[in-house]
Order: sequence, then C-alpha cells, then structure tokens
Amino acid sequence: MKTEAQVRRPISEWVWTNLEADRYVEDALLKDTLEEAVEFIVSTFDELIGTPPGRRVGERRGGDRRTDTIDVELNDLELERQAALETYLAMCAECDRDVYRFRKEVLEGRLLAVDRARKLLRSPAAAFLETRHFKIWNIPVTGHIAEVSYESEPVPPGFERHTATITLHPSGITHKVELPTWPGYTRGERQRPVVLEFPDEQGKVVDRVVWSNSLLGELRQVGEKLSERYRWQSAQAVWFVLTGAVPAVPALTVTRTFPSSMYHQDTLITIEAAPWVSSERVEKAFRSAQIKTMGTKGNRRPSKKNLRLFRFVNERIEPLGLLEEGKRPPEAPKGLVELELVTNLYYMRIPEHRDLVREWNKMNPDESYGKGTSRFWRDYKRMMNTIAPFGPPYHI
Repeated sequence: MKTEAQVRRPISEWVWTNLEADRYVEDALLKDTLEEAVEFIVSTFDELIGTPPGRRVGERRGGDRRTDTIDVELNDLELERQAALETYLAMCAECDRDVYRFRKEVLEGRLLAVDRARKLLRSPAAAFLETRHFKIWNIPVTGHIAEVSYESEPVPPGFERHTATITLHPSGITHKVELPTWPGYTRGERQRPVVLEFPDEQGKVVDRVVWSNSLLGELRQVGEKLSERYRWQSAQAVWFVLTGAVPAVPALTVTRTFPSSMYHQDTLITIEAAPWVSSERVEKAFRSAQIKTMGTKGNRRPSKKNLRLFRFVNERIEPLGLLEEGKRPPEAPKGLVELELVTNLYYMRIPEHRDLVREWNKMNPDESYGKGTSRFWRDYKRMMNTIAPFGPPYHI
C-alpha cells in the first residue's frame, strides 16, 4: 500500500510517520481493497497538506493563518460597563479632528442614512475620484450613478500606471483619472491601491479595493486612525464616520489563530481583556476556548521524559543530510526537482534506530528502553502527535 501511494503522491518517510501516528494508515488497512486503501491515503495526504490533485506539493503556500472568535458571556453589570465606555468613546470621537474634517468637507456636515452610506461605500466613482473631483465636476457625493472601466499597466523599472475611466449617468459625461505609482517618489509611494473594510447588510466585514487618494481612500485613512485611538474595528470606524453608529468596544474577546505549514498545524488562543474584567471571567473564557480546541480530554500533559526524548531525536536528525552527501534519495519519485525533494523531506537523514536507542539508554540509564526499539518510537510518535500534530485531534 505504501509503495502504491508513493507512486501517486510524493509521500516522504517523515510524512508517512505522521500518517501512522495519526492512525490514518490503520484506517486505510480496514478498507475492503488495496485500491480503496491507496485512494484513502492519497486523499488524506492531499487534505492534510492542502495540495489538490494536479498541483505540486512544493507549490503550496505555507504559513496560512486562519482565525475565529469564541463567544464569551458577560453578566449584566459587565455589559452595562462595556456599553458605558462605548457611548463615551463615540461621544468623544464626534469631536475628533479627522472625523470633524471629513464630515464637514466631504459630507457637508451631515450624517448619512444607512441606505445612502451603503451606496457611497459601493460607489465605483468614489473608489477612484478624489474628493476635490466631486466638487470640481459637480458630482454629488451621494446619489450619483457611475460606471468604471479600469486598467493597470506595468511599466518597468518598478513603475505601474493605474487608469480609471468613470462614466456618469444619466448625463453620460466621462472623466479619466490616473494613479501613477513608482519607488523613490514620495507622492507616488503614498498613492497605491488599498483595501477598504466596511460592514455589509448582515453586519459582516467585507472589503473592496480603492485608490488611496480617492474619497473612499480618505475615508479608509480616517477609519484606520480611529481604530488606533479608540480600539475600534476599522470597518466599524468607517461606518461611524458616515452614520454615527456607535462602534463596539468589547471588554473581553477570545480568538483562535491557526498557523500551519505542510509539516504541522498549530493553534494559538489570544485573550484581550479590559483591566476591570475579573480573573475568574478570563479563566472561564480561556477554558471554553481550550475545550473547543482540544475537547474535554485533551489536556493530559506529556511526561517530562517523553518531552526530552522528542528533543533528543530531533536534535540528531539532519534535515538535509542526504543532500549534503550529494545523494538523490532512492525512494524519491521521478520528475521532482531538488527544491521539491527538500520541501517534502526526502533529503532528511535519520540515524539508525538501534543506535539512537543505544545512545538514549547510555545517557538515561534510569529510563532505559532496553534492547528493543518499538516502545522508543511509539513514545516519539505520540509526542509528534502531541507537540506538532499533522492532523486532528489537537492535544497538549
């Protein structure tokens, strides 16, 4: 089964070890036929490292980081205190110089109704035209209808010209604007396409690309400043500037981030809490995120001996040992170039199993494994699944 699977995918010995540790190989052996077992291993390999069929493993983008938010509960008093801060900050922000200037110069001192604010945020013209263009060409900031054709032309060395042609309706008047960007020129470095975030009708954060010097680019810059000053989300800050809606300032947030590579997946729980939130509340929120991540039985701690064993083996593995010897791994699939062999760990050299066990026994006579090697590698594989799991479940 292993040989057949390696013909279809570049599954290195290291990756196969992880598949065995997570019992995927054991599950495959329960299939009715060899073909089904091989297909199970291949599909599992593709799923775990994120490599769809037809794409080379070495082309996978590493370092992906996904994030989700864990719901937390506050009591009535805590919610009241949170709301008090939110309304106070919104009151202060009404007098913020950037808010006041934008509302006066762009919105003519008025807040927008929800429907008008949404139309402005999705306006093709506002994404490319500067605020002064609206005044010069007598275009209403809200209530206009426009179509845009867009071009981006790279001109070496390091120069890029963005061109937008805006057609207004029903007049049919057309305006053409350019956004030149090039290094070494201060204004050119400030002018660039940027991402504007704002809430949609369901309250979810959506984004669109706008020019940094456009009307919406100016709004984005104000939102970024408010986000730093008042601990607001940028999308909520933008919505506040347009409509006056009070942004949330959570007293307690718990998020999970999932850094990963083709060799491992990890989880990081981050807690942000106002100083007045009780330590008991913070502990409860963390435990909730911990259970959601690992389950109720996922908090069994590994022994100190097994942790030392894991380090002991890893310190003796040479990730590029075979490459330094100038040898091509005999089990390497044909057609893979050196970089692909490196990233798939084919050049990794692991010392002889018996030599490793013998050295461990000599250094740790009170924790000797004797002459056999099976228990030694069983403990190592368990630690592999504990410290840097290749797939679920996640443990500590």
